[in-house]
Amino acid sequence: MNGNTGTNVTSREQRELDACPTDLPGNAGQRAYTAAQDVRQLIHDIHEIDPRQVWGRLNLIGQSDPARLLAIIVEAVARIDPDQAESQQLGWINKHGGTKTLHPDHGKPDATRKAGAYQYDEQIVHLRVNGGLSHSAIALRVGVSLNTVGRALARAGLTDAGRTTAARERDIARLAAEGLGDREIAEQLGIDRRTVARAKARTRARQEKAA
Repeated sequence: MNGNTGTNVTSREQRELDACPTDLPGNAGQRAYTAAQDVRQLIHDIHEIDPRQVWGRLNLIGQSDPARLLAIIVEAVARIDPDQAESQQLGWINKHGGTKTLHPDHGKPDATRKAGAYQYDEQIVHLRVNGGLSHSAIALRVGVSLNTVGRALARAGLTDAGRTTAARERDIARLAAEGLGDREIAEQLGIDRRTVARAKARTRARQEKAA
């Protein structure tokens, strides 16, 4: 066990060391004995009863005796053999979809994630419609990915799909004349890089034919 608390300890390690409780109730022997009993019962029950009951039990323990909950976690983690394949340790639950199936909210819609995913839609649409900003400029302004910008505009019906091929090729030609590369043009217009390359190839073919 590494007890190094010198200058080589990283900031994360130091925070964890500083957060280690020093006023645990009782004594180590009694805590470890109780934790071992708790873990054995939990291991049995997680296979036999509704997982929500296990979550509820742990929640109640955490509310009434946080030190006991910490001891349970340490006891449970210490029983895992890092040299044994995870598939062997968790084979029983992996057959049923993994440990996520033991979570009480498994299979339910993630309302928080949904709200978070759509939280920038109004701002993105405003910058596109009223500000006339490109996809990449919007992404930089809002602080999101290009994919997030594209999905938000698609939900608002503001996709690039409605533009004619000729209009798109004019935009590509204009940006290329400004010195932008295919990747930069694709980001500006919110389209695939290959679409840019094909449009430029068609433009060159027409110019060569006209010449």
